[in-house]
Amino acid sequence: MLEKLRQYFIFGRLGVKLYVLAVITGLLSSLAIILLRLTIDFGQMALFPSGEVESYDSLPWYWLLVLPIIGSLLIGLLFRGLDAEQRNTGILHVIERLSSYEGRLPWQNAVRQFIGTSIAIITGHSVGREGPGFTWVPPAAVYSPVV
Repeated sequence: MLEKLRQYFIFGRLGVKLYVLAVITGLLSSLAIILLRLTIDFGQMALFPSGEVESYDSLPWYWLLVLPIIGSLLIGLLFRGLDAEQRNTGILHVIERLSSYEGRLPWQNAVRQFIGTSIAIITGHSVGREGPGFTWVPPAAVYSPVV
């Protein structure tokens, strides 16, 4: 069945192809963002004594100082020993890969960014969810089963 689908996308009508690819890319991207959000929410609910998301005010004052340091050490261990190409993540990395490497993005970088972003947000670093959202859209398109 997958082979018939691929043949259709090779020889079928262009408009239909683009619509189907856009829907698949949107669904995969949405699932990646939902997974990131759930990972962060469950991590924070497990960490905080109140069991609520973003409830940093329920932590003792010394945990507010120590928690970002622990998160930084974990992120440092995650990226330790990798060369510069393996550590690249973020919007600039995606733009570079789209312009210079025919849009081929290493899936390992996306996984590392997912884990690193989850750790950073759970432990209280001042980062947002927008970067990983942007970074996960192209891999969803590149690794969709139809392409």
